[in-house]
Amino acid sequence: MEIILTAKLNDHIVEFESNLGYGTAYWKSNEPPILNSHYNIELDIDDFFEWEKNITIEERNEPRINHIDNKIFLAQKSYPAKMMEF
Repeated sequence: MEIILTAKLNDHIVEFESNLGYGTAYWKSNEPPILNSHYNIELDIDDFFEWEKNITIEERNEPRINHIDNKIFLAQKSYPAKMMEF
């Protein structure tokens, strides 16, 4: 995913924007972050997922990232399930 760094909160925490939305992230690179620069990154989600606990059906069927009340929300576009024939 491509992001643009918008703020450096401390040595390891940065704020970013992307075409999916915005958020706060832990900066792991040995190189210091440069504000307003574009970076290609990978998301590392350190959590267990459980239906109706931290995974729910989303009304808006569009991918996005939001940072609300010190939590990051990820939404992914859903696709209809298909039966596969072998």
